[in-house]
Amino acid sequence: MKLITSTVLAVLLIASTSTALETKGEAVLHNSFLGYTTYLDYMVTDMVPDTSNMIFEFEIGDLDAFMNGSMYYYFYQLENHVADEELNYLSLDVPGVNIVTAGYISNPLDLDESPFSHSVVGDHEFVQLDIVNPSDMYYVPGFFSPGFSTPDSFIWEFQFGNEILTSEESTVLFITSLVGPTNSNAQTIVIDFALEGDVPAPAVPEPSAMLLFGLGSIWFMRRWMAKRTV
Repeated sequence: MKLITSTVLAVLLIASTSTALETKGEAVLHNSFLGYTTYLDYMVTDMVPDTSNMIFEFEIGDLDAFMNGSMYYYFYQLENHVADEELNYLSLDVPGVNIVTAGYISNPLDLDESPFSHSVVGDHEFVQLDIVNPSDMYYVPGFFSPGFSTPDSFIWEFQFGNEILTSEESTVLFITSLVGPTNSNAQTIVIDFALEGDVPAPAVPEPSAMLLFGLGSIWFMRRWMAKRTV
């Protein structure tokens, strides 16, 4: 039985004098069996951000595709609010065809500060001790067969000295797309259990995709357990 619950706190701001979109909020990643909760800050905009002095690391695409080939910019920052435990992954269910670029910004930036200025009322803030870059990142295509299916996923790993410890957070992670935001499944791992919640992503909820929605945790946990036993 899957003992996971999730909620989302979001603020949608649409300028009345333009078509600019800016969505800011905090996704709650939770596991009811463990009673553990942590948070994933997010920001979605259709305006090209100020990238001055930012250092980009791309797994998919490049800076030209980021600046000139994208319509929607999705930024995420994973915080560790779990006492005495580390976070090792962030997995986000996103169809591969919807991804123009994906990666992270290696500067130690906080999403709450300029140029993102993410802070919204109700955020669970802490005095962060460090900002951590991923150790790896990759896209995983979905799998379909009778009785077992998983959606496409993009994964950022935090391992081999890059674990997100208590009161630490990831650097700013990103996906860009030509597709606007809908809710998608996000997961992280604490002691072999998934903490899961919903977060805006370029995940178009077609009927066939909805059959797969959330089932990425099966593949995600299998891969995690396999790594732990190597």
